[in-house]
Amino acid sequence: MKRIVIKIGSQIILNDAQDNNYNHLNELLSEIVNLRSKGFEFTIVTSGAVALAKHHLLIKGLENSNQTSSKQAMASIGQTFLMEKYSKFFESHNIYCAQVLAGRDNFNSRIAYLNIKNTLEKLYELNVIPIINENDVVSTKEIEGRFYGDNDRLSSVVANAIDADLLILFGRMDGLYTENPDINGKGVLIKKVDVIDETIMSYAKDSEDKVGSGGMKSKLEAAKICMGSGIKCVITSPQNNVINKIIEGNSIGTQFVPNSSNLESKKRWLFTGVSENKGMIIIDDGAKKALLTKGASLLPVGILSIEGKFNRGDILLIKDSKNNEIAYGITNYGTEDSLKLKGKDSNEIDEIIEINYGTEMIHRDNLVLLESTSENKL
Repeated sequence: MKRIVIKIGSQIILNDAQDNNYNHLNELLSEIVNLRSKGFEFTIVTSGAVALAKHHLLIKGLENSNQTSSKQAMASIGQTFLMEKYSKFFESHNIYCAQVLAGRDNFNSRIAYLNIKNTLEKLYELNVIPIINENDVVSTKEIEGRFYGDNDRLSSVVANAIDADLLILFGRMDGLYTENPDINGKGVLIKKVDVIDETIMSYAKDSEDKVGSGGMKSKLEAAKICMGSGIKCVITSPQNNVINKIIEGNSIGTQFVPNSSNLESKKRWLFTGVSENKGMIIIDDGAKKALLTKGASLLPVGILSIEGKFNRGDILLIKDSKNNEIAYGITNYGTEDSLKLKGKDSNEIDEIIEINYGTEMIHRDNLVLLESTSENKL
């Protein structure tokens, strides 16, 4: 386990702002700093912009308004306070963080998906922590409570896009209960979920703290995405050394068991677009061997020929020189640029085309080998 997505709810952010004795946020961030030194990569999906704006500014006529435009204004104002909170903490540990405002369209569109994925990968390479939030100023669905639900589902989409190993959804409740423990003391904590069925969903209640737009239902929907994507998911609340305990396999909160491996999930994701693949790449034996035995990316130098008309972000079929189907993958370059790069060394890209989208024609994270590949001779 190496790559972890942490979702921090609005109530945690607001409690930290209102109560000087509330240390849970700093404890979580301190744990992230400690675990990063051990090789773990973290992405934070955070809520709290609207709540912080209301707390800090109390703008007359806006703080209690339910109008979408008022909430958008609050989100815009609150982003500065939210990022200041994270940046101040991480800078005290000589760590940089970066703000990423995203929406579902950034992950549904293949081109936008590639852009945001490549951006996040570059941030990891630079040892920077991405801080992601729904772009409420231009996308109203989250703050209206009609879409992601307090960034819960956004965090699961992010986890899926970056091939995370673990998503932890931190909120006020320490897990999923059969009854809301705040209302019914007889509620029992469900420690493990293998399948999210109607019974499990019936335990979910809408958000009652009136701070965030999410609730247990949105968290379960996020967990469902993770389970189908081969990613472990945990719903819990902040507590001492909680992230490390989850990594070590301790029973914390409610844990959702993935029902497939990451590879299988990636196949399902990629194969949804196989029927609409726009082109084909023929590769030489060296490139084939690198793909099959080393798990490498496909570089321009290994390409023999290109067929079809396609754009950056389209799915392409990869074949060897004997016409055997090897893999499918998402291309970083369109037809025109690909034809120029064919057979060229990656170091020459800047000299050949106007925009360099990466050294790979198809990155290994966006490439899936076909089942029959193992039967092909190298």
